[in-house]
Amino acid sequence: MKLRFLLPAIVLATHRLAVAAPLQLGTAAVSINPSDGIGLAGYYHERGSDGVLDDIQAKAVVFDDGRTRAAIVICDLISMPKWIVSSARQRIEAKTGIPGSNVLIAATHTHTAPVLYRESIRDNLDGGARPLSRDYSTALPARIAGAVAQA
Repeated sequence: MKLRFLLPAIVLATHRLAVAAPLQLGTAAVSINPSDGIGLAGYYHERGSDGVLDDIQAKAVVFDDGRTRAAIVICDLISMPKWIVSSARQRIEAKTGIPGSNVLIAATHTHTAPVLYRESIRDNLDGGARPLSRDYSTALPARIAGAVAQA
């Protein structure tokens, strides 16, 4: 008699799994090239950008299972300062509705990327406090959010 109730329960449970929303995925890559003259990170001597050989990009992937949306963004930069991540997450949430807590932002650690402005004066000894680096760093969160919005 118990088996008679178990079989319909199994059928209902597997039917719920079968009608679950499919996982949707979107991708985008946005150029985050700096202006010529900006300092390049990762050198033991000062080296400024004198043009673009290959674009550096913010590459985004957005996942949506019908209940939760999340994003991963990988930027072709040497590192990713915390203040840029925080600002980008706020912009992403405002622009797309994806909660900032559902967004992972990281860097590829390339040594031919621009020097970024950091919150600590000690961390800006490599030129991060210069106007070009400061302006680039300040504009970067909007460009990262743009990649997620496209994805």
